[in-house]
Amino acid sequence: MIDRYLGKELAEILFDISPSVFSRNKERYLSHLSQYYEWHMEGRTYVLDKELKPWEPIKRGRSTAKNKIQEDYIKAMHEIVDNDPTQFLNSGANLTRHAQEKNPNKICTRYNHKKKTMNRYFCASLDLEYPEAERVWAKKVDDFHYELLTEEEERELKGFLNRYYNPITGDKKAEIAGLVANKEITKDQALDMMFEEEGGFNKGAAFYHKVVGKFLEEFGYYPVKVRRIDLGGI
Repeated sequence: MIDRYLGKELAEILFDISPSVFSRNKERYLSHLSQYYEWHMEGRTYVLDKELKPWEPIKRGRSTAKNKIQEDYIKAMHEIVDNDPTQFLNSGANLTRHAQEKNPNKICTRYNHKKKTMNRYFCASLDLEYPEAERVWAKKVDDFHYELLTEEEERELKGFLNRYYNPITGDKKAEIAGLVANKEITKDQALDMMFEEEGGFNKGAAFYHKVVGKFLEEFGYYPVKVRRIDLGGI
């Protein structure tokens, strides 16, 4: 499948660096990218046409320290979820709220990270510890808990979003339409491809939040995408 990234997304998602570092060293990073992908530009978008070999980001001198930070975030995550069966629905944003309010593993005072940085580390913690976690639609019960949507609520939500939300254009739209036409994915799955979890990356995020705000006015709750994780039957 063809992947598309704006420069900011390429820096943060693929290289795990800030956009400013990417901008200052663009030639180096694009040369590295060319070892792993055939790619081209469409306006300001980097289009990855074909994977040449499994992706590996550039190794940096800070990797050992960074691994230690990630390990601490993983420990903090387990302090939150391991003894609480209500946390089987979770997200980077929810774990960040827990950490800021309750400070498990003293993660807030130890690193003094801002909310966005904490969210990124907690999302990575979920990726590493629960790689098979299914992303599902839910609603917030309070600042620390989610509740799965019922089948009826999910039908209402997807019907509502389909009325408003169509952010994909050009080749990407044709690609997804082709997958639906060939019955490789359903229409609902095509819609799901546009969304990640709460606090994660959304294509057309500003528009998405505006539309879901309308949903909140009409139906009385704010739907979010979260992960359903396996807590080992606790």
